[in-house]
Amino acid sequence: MDMKDFRQTVIAEFGSKMQYITPAHARGFLERIQTEAEPTTSLNHPPRLHIPSEHAQNYEEVVGEFFARVLDLPPDEAAIQLWLFATEMFYTRLGEQYSQQLADLLTFEIPE
Repeated sequence: MDMKDFRQTVIAEFGSKMQYITPAHARGFLERIQTEAEPTTSLNHPPRLHIPSEHAQNYEEVVGEFFARVLDLPPDEAAIQLWLFATEMFYTRLGEQYSQQLADLLTFEIPE
């Protein structure tokens, strides 16, 4: 997928100003993109959206490997990968915040 196609896909999904995105919507989109993405056939590039973790000792190594590989991608593909990663990180965190706020609202204390 090139940048033009990716941009059109994102706009069709979330609106031109991302006005329709929610944490759950973002998660569904990311899962669908990962499912639809075809692995590249080049030996120099791993399958798209794949962060290798076979030899990683911790999360920092996994993410470091991802960023190192992104540097070797063509500019459009690197931009798409970084956009997807940033979207996943932001909306996952936002979803966690919403869940915590809702949990706090729904927690009832019984007065003694």
